[in-house]
Amino acid sequence: MKKSYLVLLFFLYGSFAIACEIFTYDHLIINEQIEATQNSLIKQSTCKQKLLQHFYKTLTGIQGTIDSQKLNSLMEGNEKVNLKPSKVFVEGLGEFLRKNIKVKNQDITFENINVLNRSAGFGIDRSTPHQVYCSNCDRPGLKNISIKRKGSNPIWLTSKLKFKVMSVIAMENIGPSMQSISEFALTLRPIYTDRPENYFTNLDIIKFYKPSRPIVKGSPITIRDVSKMHLVKMGRPITVILGGKGFNISSTGMPMTNAGLHESIQVKNLKTNKIINGEVIDFNKVKVNL
Repeated sequence: MKKSYLVLLFFLYGSFAIACEIFTYDHLIINEQIEATQNSLIKQSTCKQKLLQHFYKTLTGIQGTIDSQKLNSLMEGNEKVNLKPSKVFVEGLGEFLRKNIKVKNQDITFENINVLNRSAGFGIDRSTPHQVYCSNCDRPGLKNISIKRKGSNPIWLTSKLKFKVMSVIAMENIGPSMQSISEFALTLRPIYTDRPENYFTNLDIIKFYKPSRPIVKGSPITIRDVSKMHLVKMGRPITVILGGKGFNISSTGMPMTNAGLHESIQVKNLKTNKIINGEVIDFNKVKVNL
């Protein structure tokens, strides 16, 4: 009887064992690419190191507000944790940067984030002011970013800033050809890139190019995938648009060379034999600004 009583006390004690405590920040910012360490996310704790490692691992899969009950349901093992404060907001570092860095008329994202001399995450108490500085973030590319919190040393990081653009996407596999790409094989979709100038963003322009190498279905089409078609060809009569302030006059001319879109070309006037310089603007069409 006495032995059974002791066994019961053992299980009751295990069921009501006091949970260890983690004192942290009310806002945790996590960067999954680098392993977390205690100093950056936790102020102090009574938990064992093994349990803290479970805590770090669990945080990388959380987005949003958590409390002790939710945290314990996600963590491995039977040991329990009490969070201090009772509710903590967790978000990814990329999303944190998007919220704190604004670029006029641009939807942006941050990739390849590297926190310098720190671990994967850090905390901010909402009552403590903080500022995020990003040099030259009006343009995409690799950036140096600092996060300054009152009473703490700045956090420095590097990241690749990408802009959202509408890009021409291949709807099917496309092979090299001397012909332009069919409009039925293309669509417009948004992508994020740090080199917007390398992508076609206008379906009306792509028709002036031909595929110069295989393009895989679903891929954004870049300037390296295509080459300019000869919209005008030497010896073939073309329409010449003579443009001035408030007027346009159409004439006929003979191109002296082959040329593609927006390329400069010399054209001979068939009436006067005078040679003038113009810009290719369409198939068999050149514009001359007077």
